[in-house]
Amino acid sequence: MREYQESRKLLKAAERRITELESKLAKPVLLPKTNGYWNEQEKAYEEAITLAKRQVRLAGFSVEDM
Repeated sequence: MREYQESRKLLKAAERRITELESKLAKPVLLPKTNGYWNEQEKAYEEAITLAKRQVRLAGFSVEDM
């Protein structure tokens, strides 16, 4: 009986965590819009933003331009 109660407690905690994470996934991540560059520093910045967007999407989050 004790194992059952502990299992139920763990299950409820996991369900709460899943609900929390699902709500985070529902909110889009806002990243700057990229629109070209004029020098190497800006090119690196644009590439970093593009890479970040890709990685955030791969993690399951939606991404919107600001």
